Amino acid sequence: MFPSHSQNLSKLQQMLEKFYLEDAHFDKDLIFNSTWTKPLGVSISAHLKFIESNLGNPLLYLGTSKMHDMCVKYLSSLLNLKEGHGKILSGGTESNITALWIARKIYGKGKVLYPETVHISVIKAIDLLNLEGVKVSVDDDFRADIGEVEKKLRDDVIAVVLTAGTTLFGTVDPIKEISELLDDQFLHVDGAFGGFILPFMEKLGLWKGEFDFRVYAVKSFSIDPHKMGMSTIPSGALITRDDYFRHIRFEAEYLSNGYSDSLLGTRCSAAVAATYAAINYLGFEGYTKIVKRCFDVRDYALKRFEEEGLEILHKPPMTIVNLKFKNPKKIYKKLLKRRVYVSLNSKYSSIRLVFMPHIDEKKVDLFIENLKAVAEEEL
Repeated sequence: MFPSHSQNLSKLQQMLEKFYLEDAHFDKDLIFNSTWTKPLGVSISAHLKFIESNLGNPLLYLGTSKMHDMCVKYLSSLLNLKEGHGKILSGGTESNITALWIARKIYGKGKVLYPETVHISVIKAIDLLNLEGVKVSVDDDFRADIGEVEKKLRDDVIAVVLTAGTTLFGTVDPIKEISELLDDQFLHVDGAFGGFILPFMEKLGLWKGEFDFRVYAVKSFSIDPHKMGMSTIPSGALITRDDYFRHIRFEAEYLSNGYSDSLLGTRCSAAVAATYAAINYLGFEGYTKIVKRCFDVRDYALKRFEEEGLEILHKPPMTIVNLKFKNPKKIYKKLLKRRVYVSLNSKYSSIRLVFMPHIDEKKVDLFIENLKAVAEEEL
């Protein structure tokens, strides 16, 4: 029942604290299933400072709008696009839906080709937009199979979605190779996870290969500052080669600028300030150090897993590792009871671990201790 009277403030705060303690927290818990992490302190402060901002009505928030445009420029530059367009949105789901919405507006109804490792938000977008999905399998490295893509490309395929950092494996589809098979299809790259990792992997010599706007066929790219970008939730971005947002522009006289050209009306624009703060606080050098640290911890974990006789599903290209088990669901449930959080990957009989900045060597050792306690029969 809806409360009839004001709650005592002290009692309300006690209840909030109770709920807070029931949540998992990056600082103290073993959270190995998260592609996001605890935001930077400077980002949290910026988020709170701009908490009332709403870029759905941008002329009321001129300072936030300026930061938004700067963030679009930063991200365009990071993805090797000199004059990019884009929007800070709520995350990869909104970005992927918006990209295919734009594609449908430009090309009309048709088919969307995607590999089986695509993020679920792409499947949602296809369903919402009444498009037809064309799924292709992956190769032994869990990347889109180039041969099958070539076979299934038809005139009625209006868009192709590839991933730079898949959710399950951290793999990168052969974006450049597949782009060479395309005519004029709308090529969207979902880099929600990998967008804030791959540029710094390149700097560290951990990655070779074009995945961004250096591939001329790429028309749009989703990237999430609230993942390895260290910003607050919700902060995603859709960067586009041209001003494709004009295709989804609707007049709205009640708004200060007279139109809306995003899926959401009200936009949590405090995250724009948080993203601006994170990028300027860290810079390219700071992000490179963070990514290197995540790989160092991942490599430590791989060494420890090998020492314990654990089987790795495949050589991980990023900071996502899959451990194979005969009964991964059983392992998953037992670990969950211990507040050890991993992801279940039933199709490949594995549990999935993500090495983000909140994971260190001590937590790796604690994870192994818990795993040994619940899975002795599997080791």
